[in-house]
Amino acid sequence: MTSDTRRQCNCCRLAKCFRVGMDRKSIRSEDQRLERLRLIEYNRRKREEKRNEDAKALTIINKQLMVFLFLFDLNLYFSRLDST
Repeated sequence: MTSDTRRQCNCCRLAKCFRVGMDRKSIRSEDQRLERLRLIEYNRRKREEKRNEDAKALTIINKQLMVFLFLFDLNLYFSRLDST
């Protein structure tokens, strides 16, 4: 069985899986399959929310850094004026 032929006959594919030692208990019921899909979707949403929170935090940090650099440059500018 190759990647090209594995979708031609699901029955033959399942039969081969059993021949090489797959346990029949490994097959998920429809309820188990749907529950797994729900869990996958839930985890995707959580990851996306985390990414959004991280992006917001980085935005705040970047703004704070810009203010700090501006004030540092301003301080440097005035210290040069005082030294002349």
